[in-house]
Amino acid sequence: MQMMDERIEKQLAFSLEIDKEKNIFRQTHISGHGRNENDAEHAWHMAIMAYLLREYANEDVDITKVMLMCLIHDIVEIDAGDTYAYDAEGLKTQKERENAAKERIFSLLPDDQKAEMTALFDEFEDYQTPEAKYAHAMDNLQPLILNNSNDGGDWREHGVSAKTVYGRQSKTRLGSKKLFEITDWIIQDNIRKQQAITWEQRKLDEFVSFFSGLTYSPADIRPAGTLVLRSSNVKDGEVVDADNVYVDPTVVNSENVRDGDIIVVVRNGSRALIGKHAEIKGFKPNTVIGAFMTGIRSEHPSFLNALLNTPRFDKEVEMNMGATINQITGYMFSKMEFMVPSSDEQDIIGNYFKKLDNLITLHQREDSNKKRAKIIVLTLLSWWGVIS
Repeated sequence: MQMMDERIEKQLAFSLEIDKEKNIFRQTHISGHGRNENDAEHAWHMAIMAYLLREYANEDVDITKVMLMCLIHDIVEIDAGDTYAYDAEGLKTQKERENAAKERIFSLLPDDQKAEMTALFDEFEDYQTPEAKYAHAMDNLQPLILNNSNDGGDWREHGVSAKTVYGRQSKTRLGSKKLFEITDWIIQDNIRKQQAITWEQRKLDEFVSFFSGLTYSPADIRPAGTLVLRSSNVKDGEVVDADNVYVDPTVVNSENVRDGDIIVVVRNGSRALIGKHAEIKGFKPNTVIGAFMTGIRSEHPSFLNALLNTPRFDKEVEMNMGATINQITGYMFSKMEFMVPSSDEQDIIGNYFKKLDNLITLHQREDSNKKRAKIIVLTLLSWWGVIS
C-alpha cells in the first residue's frame, strides 16, 4: 500500500525545497551587529510585523493574504540569489532570474497550488492591490529597523546615499502613510547622526548653475567702463587687478558677477591655466567675465570653491580638456562628477575652508605652512572619497 499519493508527495517536496531559503543570506545584518540575515528570517519577520502593524495600513487588507505574500515573496531567491535593494546592476536582471526561479520552484506543487502561489507572488510584484502595497511596506520597513538598530552600518558598507534610501523607502507610503512617517524619522535621525551615507555622486550641473562671459572686440575697449575679468585677474584663488580691460557698457549683454560666484578659466593659450578659478567676494558693480571664462553660481559658494581646489577637479579638467585646443566646453564642464554632501554639510565644510583662507590672508608670513596644511586636508578628503 502506497503511504503517500502524488499530491502530498509534491506538497512535501516543495516544503523541503523551500528549506533552502535559510541558506540565502542577505546584505542586512540581524540586530546587535550580528551576522547577515537569511531570507527565511526576513520573511518570518515581515509576516509577524504585518500582523502586528495592520492597523496602520492605508486600507483594510486581507491579513492572511498579506502574511502569505511576505512568506513567499523571496522563495525565488533559492535559484535567483539575493539582489541587494541598492544594487543597480543586479536589479537590471532580477526579474528575468526570478521568473525562471518562480516557474521551477512553484512547479513542484500540485497544479492548483502552483497557480495559487504564482498568482500571489505576481500580485505582490505588481504592487497594485492594498495587500501588495502593505506587504511591500513591510519589505521596506523590516530591513530599515534592523539597519537602524546597527547604527546604519549596512548603508555605510555599501556607500548608500540618503537620496537612494529615500528612492526605495518613499514607496512605503503607498501601503502605510503612518509607517512612512516613522521611516522618514528614522532616515532623518541617521542623517543627523551621520550614520547614513549622505554624500552622493552628482554631475556639476545638478547642483550649480552656469553663466557665460562677454564676447567683445578691440573697438569696444575703453579707458573706463565695465570691467571684464579674464585669466590675468585670477591669482591664487583671488580676483586681482592685473592687466584690467574695460569695455563700453552699452555693448555688455552678459550678466554682472555676484558675491559668491566662482569664475573659472575655460580657454587659454596656456594649458596650465585651464581650471584656474576664484570666488567673487563682495559687491562688484559693472563687472562681467570674459568669453574665455565660465561663471558658476551655487547656494554654497565656499564649499564649491573648496571642491574646485581638490585633486579631483584637477583630474576632471585633465580628462575633459581638448587634445589640441586648451579649453573645456560648457558641456564638458557641466558633466563633471563629484561626491557631494547634504546642504548643511556643504555649509560646514565651506565655512571651514573659508576660515582657513582668512587665516592665510591675515598671517601672510605663515601662509606657506597654512597653504600646505590646506592642500593636505583637501588631498586627504579626496583620498577618502569625501570630496572626490
